[in-house]
Amino acid sequence: MPWNNNDYPDSLKNLDTSVRKKAIEVANALLQDGMEEGCMTMIEAYLHKNAHFIS
Repeated sequence: MPWNNNDYPDSLKNLDTSVRKKAIEVANALLQDGMEEGCMTMIEAYLHKNAHFIS
């Protein structure tokens, strides 16, 4: 299930809005390219830890 600005993991809620939007964009692109949803937890953790590189 793709993430959006109203439905995303709690770990992304404290990110700046622009960073969160980019993280959602990246995660959705990975899903569209065939990434399994089970891997999304790992991606979520990576995006949260490395948010300063995304903006």
